[in-house]
Amino acid sequence: MGSLDQLRAELDRVNTSLWRESFSSPKPMAQLAEEVERRFGNGIAPEKDLIAVAVRQFHRSSQIESFRDVKLVCYGVATEVMPDRILLLRNPDLVGKLLHIVEGVRPQARKYRRCFQALLTAYFEYKPESLQDGAHRSWLSMRTFLRAGVSSIRHEPTPEWAEKVIEHRNLFDDDPCERYGKQVLEGNLSQVRDAFTTIGISRNSWVQADVFMAAVRAACSSDDYQFRRYVDALLGLLKDNPAIQVSGVKCILERYARIDSHPDHAALRIFSIDLLGNPLLISNAPRWDGVSAEARKMVSDWIKLELIEQFFEMLSHDAATDSRRLQFWAEYVSHIENVWFVLGAGARSNWSPDFKKLRTLMGDQAINLEGATNGNNAFVMKIGRLLVVEFGETGNAAYLFDARNPPFQLGGALHLREDLKNSRNLGSLKHVDGHEKWEQKFRRAISNHIGVTQPGWESGEKRGLNEWAQKEAIYRSGGVFAPSDFDKVFRTFCADRGLRFIDQRAKGGNLTVYANADNPKISGTLGQWGFKFERRNGVWVKDR
Repeated sequence: MGSLDQLRAELDRVNTSLWRESFSSPKPMAQLAEEVERRFGNGIAPEKDLIAVAVRQFHRSSQIESFRDVKLVCYGVATEVMPDRILLLRNPDLVGKLLHIVEGVRPQARKYRRCFQALLTAYFEYKPESLQDGAHRSWLSMRTFLRAGVSSIRHEPTPEWAEKVIEHRNLFDDDPCERYGKQVLEGNLSQVRDAFTTIGISRNSWVQADVFMAAVRAACSSDDYQFRRYVDALLGLLKDNPAIQVSGVKCILERYARIDSHPDHAALRIFSIDLLGNPLLISNAPRWDGVSAEARKMVSDWIKLELIEQFFEMLSHDAATDSRRLQFWAEYVSHIENVWFVLGAGARSNWSPDFKKLRTLMGDQAINLEGATNGNNAFVMKIGRLLVVEFGETGNAAYLFDARNPPFQLGGALHLREDLKNSRNLGSLKHVDGHEKWEQKFRRAISNHIGVTQPGWESGEKRGLNEWAQKEAIYRSGGVFAPSDFDKVFRTFCADRGLRFIDQRAKGGNLTVYANADNPKISGTLGQWGFKFERRNGVWVKDR
């Protein structure tokens, strides 16, 4: 034997030894393959080119020659094949033939399961929005087929994805994700997503958006107290899911509008305005399409009240008088159709963060004021047939004008004397008490022109006095007003505004709220409920 033959023989011996000693039995590898098959199946999507060829052939001939092509067409039924723009879902007849072919494979469990998984992928990836087109009818046919076929995908060994599909067969119902709404609200989103990952539902599937809308619907179907607790979480959910922001916020607004008195929710107001625009502006009407008049009015009233509050907090001078003016005009918020702000040079040139935010909130409602001192400002309210002009600087009367024929146009710039104090006014009213409070004189003057005698009261309203009418009852009586269900209303009020309080009434003590006196809305409400502000301690206290 030559040297070369000896080398060959030695290499053969070493290779044989290595195979036997290092790799031993191939059984563990077979078991691993079986475990992979059990968990994930072998439904890995084929190459796109292979799918495109099979789809073109089926589209052309309506025939499928091999099981391999059946599976390829199932994967491609919801994929648009370019450049021909072939989408089988647009042809319900072809889809019907494909489903009939797959149904013929049902006796062959493994093959049927592979086709089922392929159709499953297409079903989750494509959901036509139109209820009329052929694609939607095809998609519904696929859903019906998959619902009926769930019972046939359990075949030993059953892959984990198939077990999850059986467990979540609700995904083929008319409301496939209703079941998950409450789970998401309870903080179990990760469990839902784990199940979807096992099934093979991608993050960009329509299922993901439907799950979050189911959470919105579940929250909106709860009682008032529970719903209000959910609102902040729902807004966070919408911010993370742009696809459902518009439909989601509209649903939330409709539900919030059904709450008695629906108090201002700052986060909901800001989010709604950012998404749909200011409902006070006619140009934004199309964006608010589908929102009820009551919900639109609710947000409009929030905006008007916020703007009026900001005016008296930042653009006026006399805090004592302006607190009363704020409370007075708050009564009329539901009757104020629109509001404009006429800004002096000081407010226009102030670039502090607070003033920048205020001008952003005003938007197109801001107008320039000319012929006035640097710090003077005004705001104009349309109430029925009236335009009411209020000024920021003390000593200025409020002026009433006929809204049907005003001596100025609300745009560009307005002059203090030539426009806002024009002699064509219907009268001027001073904020000075005499034998009666100035608020009473203002109410009477407004009533003479528009007939509103009790602001906030709507004819035929069954729920009783709303928030602003309640305030008027306080001002008329000069007394303290507290709702009959004070404890519940009080706790909700504090929770909504993040106010800390200590209740020691049961021990003979007081009810104390930790809040300063800077916010007139909070101060006004607490004052109405009988709280007194202790400046030394910076708290509001109500005797038992």
